[in-house]
Amino acid sequence: MLDHKILGFKLVKKGSLFDRHLDRKGYQGYMTLFGTVYIKEGFKDNQMLLAHEQAHVVQFEKQGALRFNVMYLYYQLTVGYWDNPYEIEARQAAGDIRTSRGEY
Repeated sequence: MLDHKILGFKLVKKGSLFDRHLDRKGYQGYMTLFGTVYIKEGFKDNQMLLAHEQAHVVQFEKQGALRFNVMYLYYQLTVGYWDNPYEIEARQAAGDIRTSRGEY
């Protein structure tokens, strides 16, 4: 079982400015350009989310900050979130079988 403390993720306090920003974006977790992962406090035990974000950390570490961030942004701009190869890989690593927003 994945644990946000072991993974070194930072928790976003409920009601904070960052928490409200993540809510507006529809995010439960987020990885910064520098590889730091933030998880909303209410999702700290969500194994699928932790595995998804851990997959991004592995991608970041394998490719390095510059390549990962440039390629991630390229895919976001050209094919969007759901078809971004980094997101597809993270969803697969987490056992998430959704292929589009809202599909369960």
